[in-house]
Amino acid sequence: KAGNMEVRRIKNWRIQPQKDGVVQCTFVGGPLLEGSWKAQRMRISAGSLQATVQGDSSKAYSLVKGTMSGEVTVVVERGEASRTRTLTLKAGTATYTAGDQKVLAEGGVTVNSEDPAADQTLHATGSSGTLHLSPPGGQTALESAVLSGPVTMKLVSSRVVEEGGKSRRVPYTVNGSGNRLEYDAKARTIALIGKVVISGDDPVFGADVEAAKATITLTAAGEIESVDFEGDPTGRTSFSSKNLGGGATR
Repeated sequence: KAGNMEVRRIKNWRIQPQKDGVVQCTFVGGPLLEGSWKAQRMRISAGSLQATVQGDSSKAYSLVKGTMSGEVTVVVERGEASRTRTLTLKAGTATYTAGDQKVLAEGGVTVNSEDPAADQTLHATGSSGTLHLSPPGGQTALESAVLSGPVTMKLVSSRVVEEGGKSRRVPYTVNGSGNRLEYDAKARTIALIGKVVISGDDPVFGADVEAAKATITLTAAGEIESVDFEGDPTGRTSFSSKNLGGGATR
């Protein structure tokens, strides 16, 4: 434990001081270690951790690079106390670099991005992935992600529906699968690419679709603004509507 940094439940470890306050560390868990960096708002658990840390004048160490293996879990929080957004990553191995806030993950990758204030959760799985986090002072935990497949996604949220002059919040779920998933928080898009199957019960958009690509665009409030589909002339593309334009069904 050293100020900003704490590593617990370790069976053995090795410390190698370098120049200019840099320290190389190797930790082996017993069986799973737990690490945390308060200023970076990050927690991890893994079977082992190879870390490069940087100390400051107060002997507080920040994580510069960390390579984790064995039942890896990474939890990152961003935003203010009134609206905390949380990213939870699970994988067989993961490497984090602070310089570009990037995480490379492989082996049964699971991503869970939660925004309780917006009543929204994105759950996605893939065989490998590249994630970009926002800096510790950012508002969104996950800035972007690319997962390679096969991939699955589940978006759980709600939207405000006007009925009889009154508004009420209606929950919805969108499930999808494909060969690749791309998420962009700034553009507010979730794209499924390659052999896409997607279904949803959103009160405005609800459909079962097979396509080559599906791109969901969200509003700033987290509601579905639009869904764009691309077909595959050489394959199977189909669309069956449930709810379109506020409840029209067939």
